[in-house]
Amino acid sequence: MTEVQILAKTYQDKLTVRRKQHTVKGSGESVFKEVLIYDNIPCALSQNGGSTPEKDGNKRTADRSMTIFTSPEIIMKDMDSITVETAAGQVFRGYSGRTFAYANSHGETAFKIETIA
Repeated sequence: MTEVQILAKTYQDKLTVRRKQHTVKGSGESVFKEVLIYDNIPCALSQNGGSTPEKDGNKRTADRSMTIFTSPEIIMKDMDSITVETAAGQVFRGYSGRTFAYANSHGETAFKIETIA
């Protein structure tokens, strides 16, 4: 059994990735269209530590960053639109950083959460 196969057994969450791609309409208008890149891909979502509440002016904010672990062939780019549904039923939406892939092992991708459903 390879390292990729061993690690894949720990992927209990599901990943969906959408990416904005440049297209040209029939009228010649240049637009960005959101395209589905990956759907329902096994992954593992991991916390990078707790979110720290802070006060920004008159409102409170809390940044939350996590890491997505996937098979090494799953490559995300900066600012891909991400949805992760955990095995516990939580749904996180936000944006990715670039995937760093470890050959024959796994990929790690920074994930900035914007909403939790």
